[in-house]
Amino acid sequence: MRKIKKIMFVLPNTKWFGLKKWHTFPYSIGLLIAVLKKEGYMIKVLDAELNDLSFDEVEGGIREYNPDVVAISCMSMEYSEGFKKIASITKSVSQEIT
Repeated sequence: MRKIKKIMFVLPNTKWFGLKKWHTFPYSIGLLIAVLKKEGYMIKVLDAELNDLSFDEVEGGIREYNPDVVAISCMSMEYSEGFKKIASITKSVSQEIT
């Protein structure tokens, strides 16, 4: 098992599936990031919602950062298709990413 050093948080774009946009800050991710940084992890957030990113742009962001772990966050189970799509994109980049 390899050591985890780099973690990327990815939030899906609600426009991908024609769903309503959330206008809230993901506070729980902010809290997790604060703790993980304190523990020495390298963290990056890829917010497809905020930056209106396409599937290809998300894939490029994951590929460029090359994280050990991708953490996917959705504001509601209503957005589970976005969660599944990001998981699929992540595995297409590298089977080694968990």
